[in-house]
Amino acid sequence: MKKRYSISKEQCTCGISELYDNVAKIMGVSDLSKVVYDCRKLSITKKVLDCLYEFYRSENQSDETITTCMLLYGPKADLDGDGYEVEVEDVFITKGV
Repeated sequence: MKKRYSISKEQCTCGISELYDNVAKIMGVSDLSKVVYDCRKLSITKKVLDCLYEFYRSENQSDETITTCMLLYGPKADLDGDGYEVEVEDVFITKGV
């Protein structure tokens, strides 16, 4: 099952791991200390992707480096919509050991 959530611009103008934590908080997860994320189970809109690029550019990262990180660790930027939204599949969050 997939669930769609709105996210603020501030919550997505950050690094990838912080974005995942912010999505977990929106989903109602309070203890993030042992949470493990599956990046394949999160989709984002282009606006959220633009925020990630904005953050990494402010950290003096090249577009090539940002794109490589997105391919390796990032969510899929294939979600239709004009707002700041994410879509989460059930197994996006699992508890770690």
